[in-house]
Amino acid sequence: MPMRAIFGVGLLAFALFLVGCTPQETDSVNQVKLDPTAVTQIEELQPGTGPKAEKGDILYVRYRGKLKDGKEFDSNIDKPGRNLFRVELGAGGVIEGWQEGLLGIQKGGKRLLTVPPNKGYGAEGTGEIPPRAVLLFEVEAVYMVKKGEEGVYDAKVTAEGTGPEVKRGDTVTVHYTAKYLGGAVIDDTRLARDKQPVKFTVGEREIVSGVEFAVIGMRKGGKKTLTLPPDLVFGMFGNGLIEGNVPIEVEIEVMSVN
Repeated sequence: MPMRAIFGVGLLAFALFLVGCTPQETDSVNQVKLDPTAVTQIEELQPGTGPKAEKGDILYVRYRGKLKDGKEFDSNIDKPGRNLFRVELGAGGVIEGWQEGLLGIQKGGKRLLTVPPNKGYGAEGTGEIPPRAVLLFEVEAVYMVKKGEEGVYDAKVTAEGTGPEVKRGDTVTVHYTAKYLGGAVIDDTRLARDKQPVKFTVGEREIVSGVEFAVIGMRKGGKKTLTLPPDLVFGMFGNGLIEGNVPIEVEIEVMSVN
């Protein structure tokens, strides 16, 4: 089932930390009687670290959805061409169970969400999901953008380098490898046709802003690994090469500073 079909109905609602009733089963292993008071049940599979997700935050997740009989109906795990899925908490766009069930999760955290039909696709179902279906979602929060921190990026120095520090106005050359988080390589200057580093002047917006910010203070031979939110790459729409609205990881090495 295409991902858009699953999440277009408005993801399932998990009532965090609430104790729910177990719906009474009918003759189908996957279907139950509708109970408007049923809540999503949450099992913590793996703790995360850092701040907890709140309304207004954006999560990028890996997920796998199954019916009670174990049949998988959707996943972006180990699926070529399927990148992390974006969830903005409190903004709709996914089922109610996801909106509520992902509140409080931390980066790197993993949860199992058991979603009753009133928090999922109700009496109608959709696609491969039958009417009145209980859904099981395993969801991992790979990356989080806190509300108001859309321009904040993560950087890890892997080599210090030598010589003068890069400053605004300097012309630098860098080699880089860009890839989706936990996914495919998008671009690698060392594998390009001419295998030449990229040249740009710092402060002239000749390269994505996340890389431009990160090179300031680096030295020749210095290396960093960056995790850039969409606002520091190509935003919502991408650029034809890079998909829009997804974070990317970039490994950069400064080759020269002038």
